[in-house]
Amino acid sequence: MKRQKTPVVLTREEVERLIEVGTGLEELYKKELKEEKLKGSKYLSYLKNNIFMAIRNQAIIRLLFSTGIRNSEACNLNDEDIYFEENRIKIRQGKRGNDEYQPLTKDETWKELRRYLRARKAFKYNKGNAFFIGKNGERVRSRELQRFIKQYGKEAGIKKQVYPHILRHSFATEYLRTTRDL
Repeated sequence: MKRQKTPVVLTREEVERLIEVGTGLEELYKKELKEEKLKGSKYLSYLKNNIFMAIRNQAIIRLLFSTGIRNSEACNLNDEDIYFEENRIKIRQGKRGNDEYQPLTKDETWKELRRYLRARKAFKYNKGNAFFIGKNGERVRSRELQRFIKQYGKEAGIKKQVYPHILRHSFATEYLRTTRDL
């Protein structure tokens, strides 16, 4: 029998470093926005969009790590799939083709999702009921998540190849470490 390769995972510290890249970008864009407002620049819209994307990206990374959902499942979330009062999210058409509910008990993830929603309400391109949206206001695509997570991994100085599914493996490893139950 062929032995399966052990999946590569990120430590909790490495995941926090990924999120810090988004936080750093957000702060950088906010600082630039203040400076450009004083100049009356046309660059303001670009900076506001980048601030929004940094906030969104932080929420996505936290959600993927704290739930273990797949990249495509995060992209397919709709507004009505987030149950804040019940501490769970609905995964539509999961891998088995059924709708599933995923518990979400991490307070920092809920805070990040609420912060994202506040930013999204102010975002002028919000279209439809997709929970996570891209710069054009349409549902975020899987490839966009792959791109920014890979870039954040490089900027965070993580030596491993970082991609969305590594957050799923990291979730499972962390869950097993803390609960001893899969």
